[in-house]
Amino acid sequence: MRKKIIGIFVCMLLITTILPITVMAGDEKNPEIKDKTGDIMFKHADIISVWFHEDENNPGYLYISFKVRDLINRTQTLETIYVVDWGFRGNTYSVDFHVFPYGVSEFYSGKWNINDNEYESYVICNGIFDVDNNIITWIIPKDAIGNPQPGNLLTELFASTHLRFPFSTMMPHWDLFRDLSWNAWYRKDYTVQF
Repeated sequence: MRKKIIGIFVCMLLITTILPITVMAGDEKNPEIKDKTGDIMFKHADIISVWFHEDENNPGYLYISFKVRDLINRTQTLETIYVVDWGFRGNTYSVDFHVFPYGVSEFYSGKWNINDNEYESYVICNGIFDVDNNIITWIIPKDAIGNPQPGNLLTELFASTHLRFPFSTMMPHWDLFRDLSWNAWYRKDYTVQF
């Protein structure tokens, strides 16, 4: 009987230490997407990692951070687009941010229409463009992305960068170069915390 009690106690101890690890929010050291670097020659478009996180003091928002090898605040010729997509309750949601030769865009987020390849509905959200640390962070109101609740799972996380001529050049507006997270070291789902 004593061995059973000790065994149950040890199991409970292991469960209480392992369970919180499985639902922890991502961070720079433990991202949801860890991409292979050097797979595109443009450092400002080479994905390193993407992580989803939340702030318990600001539970109405989801934060998505996107790290590249060498972020720049203006491109030479091509527009660079940074995108993260994910699935929730049968819908696809997305964030994007553009860097142009003349500056940067707003931070966008919303419900994505896969068939039309455009937002079905979107908001301009707050964000942080941190060139010194090579990180872009979107601060997204949860009501703009299906209002996920604690315990809900965001799935099929996918990051990409696209380089193309800006509309202002009158050149064809299609991807000339891109980095896609299909070849990532790993991609994990994210469990909403707050």
